[in-house]
Amino acid sequence: VVTGFRYYDTLQNGGHNHCGIQRYECTGTNVQHNFCFFNNTNIYLKDQDTAANETVKFNYCYQPEESGANIEILNTNESGGTDTICSQNLCLNTINAAVGLLGQDQGRNIKWRNNTVLGNFTGGGSAAIVANYQDIGGEINDNIFYCISGSSFIDQEFRTGAVVSSDYNRFYSGSGFLNRHNGSDYTSLAAWRTGVSQDNNSSTGDPSFVNYAGNNFKLAGGSPCLTGSSTSGPQGCYISGSEVMGPRYAA
Repeated sequence: VVTGFRYYDTLQNGGHNHCGIQRYECTGTNVQHNFCFFNNTNIYLKDQDTAANETVKFNYCYQPEESGANIEILNTNESGGTDTICSQNLCLNTINAAVGLLGQDQGRNIKWRNNTVLGNFTGGGSAAIVANYQDIGGEINDNIFYCISGSSFIDQEFRTGAVVSSDYNRFYSGSGFLNRHNGSDYTSLAAWRTGVSQDNNSSTGDPSFVNYAGNNFKLAGGSPCLTGSSTSGPQGCYISGSEVMGPRYAA
């Protein structure tokens, strides 16, 4: 269990690893209630070939480096083991085009659920979530993807196999809609549904946070996301509204 930590700037301050939290070849890892910011990649899970049975939850990840990601999971469950759950994390990136969530390279059975991802996704293939290559059994459900600038949400540009399953997500961008799969761009939710038969119950539009300018990303009363998930409950990381993202002793 990795919980209650603050990891800051491991790369620029001379750290040997480029990650705030790095899990390598472990089983049953539980990474929750951490605050990771200004690392190249804030949380990084890699190389568990059998039943991973891992959980990444209630973390607040902020401002990864340009070439990194807030949460990256790869080469896990290559033998088709127990699900890896990445759920109810708050990922915020306002200063560059780093990826919010990244899963690729034979990362099997990764369930990306009820995350709130906000960021600048304007270039280099960066997106709210990148899911490429052999990530069999993955799901992208019940998330809020909010583009502060740019328009790229689910990016599977280099995935030649079947599209990763996705539904009941909320997409928002002032610059338009863009999902990718196998070299094709889909510039509207309707085109994405027609082209890959995903996100048939997803929607677009402002999720209506309590106070976006004040970094309060709980859902306001009357938000359409309060009943937009696969359970008819809230989308995004705040389900009850009382969850603490990051260390529980933080204000």
